[in-house]
Amino acid sequence: MESWKLLDAQFLRHPFSHPNDQQDMLFIRKAEGALLIDESGKTYIDAVSSWWVNLFGHGHEPLLQSLKNQAETLAHVMFSGITHQPALELAQQLVQLKGGPKGAVFFSDNGSTAVEVAMKLAWNFRAQSSRSPTCFWAFSGAYHGDTLGAMAAGERDLFVKPYEHLLAPVHFLEYNPQSGYDLDRIRQRIKQEHPAAFIYEPLLQGAGGMRMQSANTLTPLLQVLREEGVLLIADEVFTGFGRTGTTLASEQLLTPDLLCMSKALTGGFLPLGATLMSPELATWAEQPDRAKRFYHGHSFTGNPISCALALATLNEWHSPTQQHAFSSLVQSHENKAAQWNQRFPEASARCMGSVLAIDLPRNTSGYFYTDSIGREVYKAGLQAGILFRPLGNVLYTVPPLCTNSDQLNQIYQVMEDLLMRYSKP
Repeated sequence: MESWKLLDAQFLRHPFSHPNDQQDMLFIRKAEGALLIDESGKTYIDAVSSWWVNLFGHGHEPLLQSLKNQAETLAHVMFSGITHQPALELAQQLVQLKGGPKGAVFFSDNGSTAVEVAMKLAWNFRAQSSRSPTCFWAFSGAYHGDTLGAMAAGERDLFVKPYEHLLAPVHFLEYNPQSGYDLDRIRQRIKQEHPAAFIYEPLLQGAGGMRMQSANTLTPLLQVLREEGVLLIADEVFTGFGRTGTTLASEQLLTPDLLCMSKALTGGFLPLGATLMSPELATWAEQPDRAKRFYHGHSFTGNPISCALALATLNEWHSPTQQHAFSSLVQSHENKAAQWNQRFPEASARCMGSVLAIDLPRNTSGYFYTDSIGREVYKAGLQAGILFRPLGNVLYTVPPLCTNSDQLNQIYQVMEDLLMRYSKP
């Protein structure tokens, strides 16, 4: 066994992994554009943007320059009682995003902490109103992160079960993208359960299996919740930056009271979370009564380098070059999904924005990390030079925008080969 595997087995523990997985582990030494390069020089197309964060490609020059410039000026300073130019400029741009709330921004470290901030804000705000809350609401099949508050709002799967007794009270609405929602029943439940807020992944559930619903289906539900005084928390950690076809999925829906961003926010370079809040919540969070204010913080809140990278990411995202690359990717996905739906209707090929997904026929029971097909598909992808991250039997791609046509066709071909392999009797 290579020395690095021995060191890794002894000293490291990886997310959602087991030591038995180490035989397939990669040692990545370098990354360029859409490619990851291992210690032997073999290349892999990063078909999942390194867990959905890498927006333009690895080593993207404008972002590298932004990182370098900011590091030479101000790498970090605490954000309590201190401010700086990158944070000021970024907050100003974030509150101007179409579809997002227009009040203020609270920076944190990642997507999960952005969700924690939103849930704490919503609870404290509603707890001080005339109607005290008793719970949150969320969709079944959701994923919002792995800290305790965020985990409470997600599907109660095998890696949540051990902590259920520690979790905040969350009641779930069945995710019904096809049939929609019984709005009269929703109103009755609100009066019975008094939720502080409803947290949702707008239009697209990521880790839940790339499950998609239309704005026409989701909007009436959000309207009823708003009419009944339930705060809306849009978790756009995954859905931001074109994953649903627009910069924010909320452009296509009601503007939420709170909106969470992370992942692609810095183009895949450094961690950064942002929680956008409505003007009403922004004013409330800094009210005169110290006993009622919102208190929360992280050592790296508003890190200047991360903020500078996010500014560069926003600038690049809106550039004609990147918008053209995005439009081309969307068109390619749509064409391929249409072809697959003709040839393999059982695969439920679907696309939205930069996401393309298919369902492979199961050869085991269960889902997500209990379904061995995901591991098999991951290994098959590596053998073909593609890095996938299957969700149980759901195989998908959300590649960086620099992915060229040859690389994209390679991804499609391997997905199709796997579909044909598992479709055989």
